Amino acid sequence: MPANYDITNHQGDTYSLVFSLPTNLTAATPRMDLVTAYGAAATLPLTGSGGGITSSYTAPDTTFTVTISAVQSAALVAGTIYLYDFQLTASGVVTTYLTGTFTQNPQATV
Repeated sequence: MPANYDITNHQGDTYSLVFSLPTNLTAATPRMDLVTAYGAAATLPLTGSGGGITSSYTAPDTTFTVTISAVQSAALVAGTIYLYDFQLTASGVVTTYLTGTFTQNPQATV
């Protein structure tokens, strides 16, 4: 069962989420999509290999960093609550590790 973690971000801010999983998962393919509703197309797809997700292994954990750039954040609609999940695919098996909401607050400073 995936862990639940709700996120709040301000429009135009860079957002980083760093977490570790207790095994070497650097060969797995990471993916995290922000969507407006279950089953909807991804508003913001994030992947490994330069797509916003990096990973590194230092025994005994793999550390993942998910980054939403300031430019990507500015393009998200303020006041919207997006849904997301973080998944890894390894040897054809997809596992969801993290799920929750991503609330995009408006910014006052432009």
